[in-house]
Amino acid sequence: MRLRILLVMTCVLSSPLLAQKDTIFIYKGIQAKLHYGFIFAHSEAVQNTAGAHPRGIEVELIKQRNDTATWDLCHCYPTKGWNFSYFDFNTPILGQGITAAYFLQPSYKIGRE
Repeated sequence: MRLRILLVMTCVLSSPLLAQKDTIFIYKGIQAKLHYGFIFAHSEAVQNTAGAHPRGIEVELIKQRNDTATWDLCHCYPTKGWNFSYFDFNTPILGQGITAAYFLQPSYKIGRE
C-alpha cells in the first residue's frame, strides 16, 4: 500500500516537470560572402564583356524566430533581414553595382520527423 501511495505521489509531483513549455528562440546573425566569377560571351552582342572577372562582397543581417506563435501564423519559420552588396563587374560597360534589400524567406520543415 505504501508503495502505491509513493508511486502516485511521485507521478503527481513530477508531472509539471514533464510539461512542454513554449520557448522563444530567436536566431540573429551576420553573414558575409565573397563572390568571384567570369563572364561567358554567348553571342556577338555581348562579346565586348568577354573575359571579365566580376567580384563582389555581400553582407546579410538576419533574424529567425523558432516558436509556436510564428509556426501558427504561417506554418513555417521565416528568416528575415537586410542584404547589402557591392559588385565590380570589371568592365567599363557593365560598371559597378550597389544593392540594399530587405528579404523575407520562409523555411519549411519537410518530412514527418
